[in-house]
Amino acid sequence: MAETYAVDWQAFNETLTQLSTVQSEINELNQQFAGGNTKALTGWVSDVKELFDQHKINWNQTVAEMQAQAEAAQKAATQCREEYLQAHNYGVKTWGG
Repeated sequence: MAETYAVDWQAFNETLTQLSTVQSEINELNQQFAGGNTKALTGWVSDVKELFDQHKINWNQTVAEMQAQAEAAQKAATQCREEYLQAHNYGVKTWGG
């Protein structure tokens, strides 16, 4: 039985690679953000510093959520690929003769 469709595995794998890249970039940007602002605000003892610290907590929570979402997407895509390949191989064995 001839296949009537094709999966572009190169594009699929590139997407998984890009998710890993996004996670690394998020980490790097967060470290740069934290390092630069910590140095700049070291001597501050004002309401502005307290407000910044509150926003930094929100920023860190958002970064953690973005990383978790990227990781979950990567795991789901990997699982989809594995299940597709298993189903495809089963179909070939069943109908391929």
